[in-house]
Amino acid sequence: MNTPISAFSVYRKKPNPKIVKRQIVVKKQVKKKMTISLKKCVNKIKQKSTNPNPQKLKDTVKPRAVITHNLNQNFKKVDNKIKKTTSPLSTKLKKGTVFHNKDPVSESLKLFKWLIAPLSPTKFFEQYWEVKALHIQHNSPHYFSDILTTARLDSIFREFPLYYTKNIDVVSYENGVKEVHNEQGKVVASALYDYYSNGCSIRLLNPQTYDQKVHLLVSTLQEYFGTLVGANTYLTPPNSQGFAPHYDDIEAFVIQLEGRKHWKLYKPRGSDVLARESSPNLKHHDIGEPFMSVTLNAGDILYFPRGTIHEGRTDPDCHSFHITVSVYQHNSFADLLEHALPEALKKASLDNIRFRAEIDMDTEVRLLRYFCLRLVTDEKCSKLYYNTENAKIYHGEEEQVLEIDSDLIPTIEMLQSTYPKFTNVQRLVENNNSNMATIQLVSDLWEHGLLITNNSLTTGTDD
Repeated sequence: MNTPISAFSVYRKKPNPKIVKRQIVVKKQVKKKMTISLKKCVNKIKQKSTNPNPQKLKDTVKPRAVITHNLNQNFKKVDNKIKKTTSPLSTKLKKGTVFHNKDPVSESLKLFKWLIAPLSPTKFFEQYWEVKALHIQHNSPHYFSDILTTARLDSIFREFPLYYTKNIDVVSYENGVKEVHNEQGKVVASALYDYYSNGCSIRLLNPQTYDQKVHLLVSTLQEYFGTLVGANTYLTPPNSQGFAPHYDDIEAFVIQLEGRKHWKLYKPRGSDVLARESSPNLKHHDIGEPFMSVTLNAGDILYFPRGTIHEGRTDPDCHSFHITVSVYQHNSFADLLEHALPEALKKASLDNIRFRAEIDMDTEVRLLRYFCLRLVTDEKCSKLYYNTENAKIYHGEEEQVLEIDSDLIPTIEMLQSTYPKFTNVQRLVENNNSNMATIQLVSDLWEHGLLITNNSLTTGTDD
C-alpha cells in the first residue's frame, strides 16, 4: 500500500520562490478585498437605521459558510439522520446527576443492563465473563447513538489540541503488514481525513478526555466494576483493516456506533488465556481458524475476554465507527500479589527479628529467579541490573542497579551456574578468595530481594 498523502507533505518539499511570492501577493489582495467588503457592509447597516433591530442585524450580516472536508459533511448528514434514543446517559445528563446521584451503584447497574440487554448481568457473569465471547444484537442502528457520533468526533479533531501517538494513531494493515503512519507533533484534521481517504484507520485514545458522555459512560461503569475503565474509538474507512490479529490484556466491550465491521475471533494459545500483557502482531498461520465470525452492525455490542485473538475489517461499501470499552487491565490476583508481597516482606522485616538476622557462612542461598538480575561489565566498572523493585508504570522508576567490584564477578557467575540449587556462603567465599567482600555482596543481594535462603535465618542472639 502506498503511503497516503497528508497535508504535512506540502511542508516537506523545498518551496519554489516564485510560488511563495505569488502566494504573498494573493494573500494581500484577498485581505484588501475582505477589508473593503466589511466596510461596505458596516456602512450599509448604519444607513438603514441608527438603532437597528438586533434581529434585522442578524439577518443582514450573514456569516460566510465554513469550508469543511467532504467527509465531515458526510458525517454530519449521518448525524442528522440519527433518531436520538433514550439511554441512561442522556437521562443522567438531563437531570444533572453525574456526580450527585444518591445511589451511584443502582445507576451503574442500570447502565450495564442497558449495554447488554436483553441478557441479565447475572447470566453474563455466570456464563460469559472471562470464559467466552458474546455478541448481542439490539436490532436498532441508533441504540448507541447517544454515546458518540462521527460528527462529534470531527468536532474533537478540530477543537482540541491533539498529538500523534499521545492522542491519535493512524494505522493500516494490508497483505499481512501493519503500518503506523503517525506524523510528528500536532494533529491537523484535514491530514487525518487524507489518511482516512487512503484506507487508514484513525484511533482516538481516551475520548473521555474530550467528550462528556463518553466520560460519563466510563466513570459510571467504573463504579459498577470497581476498577479502572478505559476507552478508545476507532474510525475505519470502507474495505480496510487497521490492525493485525492480536490479543489484549483487557476484558473488551466493542460497541458499534455507526456503520458495520466484520470480526474474527481466535482461541487463546495455551498460557495466553486471560493474558496479563497484550501481544505483538500475529500471523494468520500461527493462530489457526476462527471460532467465531460475526458482523457488528450499528447498535450491536461484542464482548470477549482478555487473551482472545481478534481482527476486524470493513465492507467495501461501508465505514465503521466503534468504541472499545476496556475493563480489568492488570487487575488479577497475580497483580495484587506483585504489589502486596514486597510490602508484606518489608513489614515482616520490621516486625520480626529473624528477617534481619545476619547471614552466616553455613547459610544456603540461591537467586530468587534466574533472570532476576543481569551482569554488565565494561572497562570502568561492573553493574548488576535487577527488576525486583520495578514500578508498574512504564519508566515510572529509575533503573535498579548495584555497582560491584570486578573481583566479585565469580560470585555472581557461581550463583547463576548453580541455580536452582542452593549454595552455602562458605563455597561462594572460597570461589573468589574474598571473605568480607563476598559476605557483603550476599547481604546486599539479600536486602534487595535477589536471594532466598534454604532455611529460616536465626538471630544469633542468646535467649
